[in-house]
Amino acid sequence: MIKVERRSFARVPFESQVILKSQTSSIEATVKNLGLGGGFFNAREKIEQETDVEIEILFDDPLPADSNILNAKVVRIAPEGVAVQFKGMSLDVYERLRDIIGDMYGDKEKVVSEFLKFMSHSEEYHVRSCHCLPEYFIEF
Repeated sequence: MIKVERRSFARVPFESQVILKSQTSSIEATVKNLGLGGGFFNAREKIEQETDVEIEILFDDPLPADSNILNAKVVRIAPEGVAVQFKGMSLDVYERLRDIIGDMYGDKEKVVSEFLKFMSHSEEYHVRSCHCLPEYFIEF
């Protein structure tokens, strides 16, 4: 059987610790792979599918704490962890992920092009100023 790739974004292997927070739980996880549209996180504990989560990426050289936050939804649960689709991120996080993914993927222009193509076809995104974040926040 042929596996059909449904991702709109390139994903790369990436290792970092994260904290996934829902309204009812907070779990520690490790990034397995990451793209501008989502990622897979190895975790012992699980969060139910379709749950909205806040993800704090614990970078080695962190930005200000509020700038490491992404909003996401759990879209798949597997024995080794959870897959999420990003719903929003600060411009600081977008720029950092764009650079990391572009460098690891080997084609930064393709990574940016994928994101711009997605945004141009999305009717449900906007950039807003958020009082809790120092920069703008992209929601999609």
